[in-house]
Amino acid sequence: MTIEHQFNMLVREIRKECVGNGPREITTRFAGPWAISEMKGNLTTLMCNASVAHWRRYVLHFGCTC
Repeated sequence: MTIEHQFNMLVREIRKECVGNGPREITTRFAGPWAISEMKGNLTTLMCNASVAHWRRYVLHFGCTC
């Protein structure tokens, strides 16, 4: 099992515990000391409400990726 797969399983488990549902797909890559994970599917209620307006979608993307 690769380190990326182990990290994805950890992220999925923590998200299920904290949010109640896990992402459909997780892609992780490592850049030096950073782990960059992209998650698809199952937005939280806060994320759904925040993504209604176009500018909020940008803020949400920026907040989740930085």
